[in-house]
Amino acid sequence: MHSVRRAAAVNLATPPSTLEVLASELGCGPQVAGNPSTPVMVLRELASSTDARVRERVAGNASTLADVMEGLALDPEAGVRALVGVHENASIAILERLAKDGDLSVQAAVVTNVRTPGAALHELAQVADESVRLAAAKNPSAPASALEILAASPDPWHRRAVAINPSTPPLLLEVLALDLHAAVQSGVAGNPNIPEAARHLLSADAEVWLWADAARNPHTGSEALEGFASSRDAYVRLAVAENSNTPLATVLSLLYDEVALVRAAAAVHPALPALPV
Repeated sequence: MHSVRRAAAVNLATPPSTLEVLASELGCGPQVAGNPSTPVMVLRELASSTDARVRERVAGNASTLADVMEGLALDPEAGVRALVGVHENASIAILERLAKDGDLSVQAAVVTNVRTPGAALHELAQVADESVRLAAAKNPSAPASALEILAASPDPWHRRAVAINPSTPPLLLEVLALDLHAAVQSGVAGNPNIPEAARHLLSADAEVWLWADAARNPHTGSEALEGFASSRDAYVRLAVAENSNTPLATVLSLLYDEVALVRAAAAVHPALPALPV
């Protein structure tokens, strides 16, 4: 019987009135708390549960409103606060407060949220933990000031993340194009906003493998992939054909490539519509 009730508690089709009843059933609290179909008033009540698992599910529920998040942001459990930090309904004030949380796991969550204010991301870009700084470098909402700090990091993977970030200013991309680390250069090459000056700054000797690496990168923009598809080097065109994010129009053009290996890779691209059996 308990398994049937728990199954109903997680079912999105379960009526709200039934979920309200199940919320008080022993062992069903976490399931009801995580169900997006659960009524807001029930979620508000469950947010005060003595069971941390229930509060975590409420904090991770897409239907949980901002006013409930206010209380959960003060939860004694770091796991609950971390889920609030990544939630799309968390207010700016909450995100600013959680960015200064004393628990590293909470900071690591907030820094990935694209709604986190630039000032908070600027501060998080300077914390001691490398994983938090890396996440800050990847966040498209990171301000130029934070990206400039991270572009000067001794860690090449921080610099590469900045090079890939679509929000990185063109002048900073030009600086990173001169980086001695190949991974950073390939990140610049794959940035959809790479300025022409940065293209010229990239090493001509390394052009083939550099552009091929960028063409294979899942973060490379569709316009850049379209340009790589016209490369004179088959290795670069093959990388475009193998990139699962390559737009359909570009894949179709590669089906007629002069090199059989490129055509073969394009023929099995996931963007192509499935043929009828």
